[in-house]
Amino acid sequence: MVEVKTDRPHILLVNPWIHDFAAYDVWAQPLGLLQLGAGLRRHGCRVSYIDCLDRFHPRAPRSDPFARQGRGPYVKTPQPAPPGLEDIPRRYSRYGIRTAWLHDDLSRQAPPNLILVTSMMTYWYPGVQATISVLRQTYPAVPILLGGIYASLCREHAERTSGADHVIPGAMDARLLETISRLTGYGAPDTIDLDDVDA
Repeated sequence: MVEVKTDRPHILLVNPWIHDFAAYDVWAQPLGLLQLGAGLRRHGCRVSYIDCLDRFHPRAPRSDPFARQGRGPYVKTPQPAPPGLEDIPRRYSRYGIRTAWLHDDLSRQAPPNLILVTSMMTYWYPGVQATISVLRQTYPAVPILLGGIYASLCREHAERTSGADHVIPGAMDARLLETISRLTGYGAPDTIDLDDVDA
């Protein structure tokens, strides 16, 4: 029988980097992760959020959030192309905040009890791997859960290569909430009403 803790767990939500030949912010936000965070906070968890794609990070070049109706380029850091893509005559890059900024942001966080990472396009998995690698360096003993599109469509690949402790495919449902409850020892809700999770 799992002992249910009464002190609130700290859950860190992370939107990972993109690794690709091109990426541009057209109002891209991790809606599922943000809804989950709002629901967990409403049920008593302490929730923090780090967006590796944050174009308005305090250390990023100044840009007007109202320009282009909120759209714009990400900070771009050249990376070696993955195996099999070396011959494409385009520059492969990491899109999002600098690695040093992520390390600094993580160092300012209270240590989490659990980390939830989302994923989008399946072929962006190198960015997921790189993000999880930094999280693992910073918090080696903290369980990391991976969800989202890549985790759902390429579950076996994600389980083998992402570095996450648990890969949770599919929609936000009882399996995910049970896993959160088991890993934190906190009585997470049986369900989260996505129509009732104002941020």
